[in-house]
Amino acid sequence: MRKQWGIPVLMITHDIEDVLALADVAFVYKDGQVVREIDLHNAQSRDFALRDIAGVQDVEDTPLRSKLRGLLMQDARGA
Repeated sequence: MRKQWGIPVLMITHDIEDVLALADVAFVYKDGQVVREIDLHNAQSRDFALRDIAGVQDVEDTPLRSKLRGLLMQDARGA
């Protein structure tokens, strides 16, 4: 599909063989954050924390944010 349309493709998988066969770059997630980027063409990686890259600042936990977080976590648990 990527070759046919010439557009980037995002694939989410737990299968390392799929990554090795299909990916150019892989991102490793842990606890909801990207912790490593791996270039599969030259076998180089770099470790980082999402907050460092995106410049994400701590945000006050308002009642709305707390409710939204609960709804998102509910979906993540498969409810």
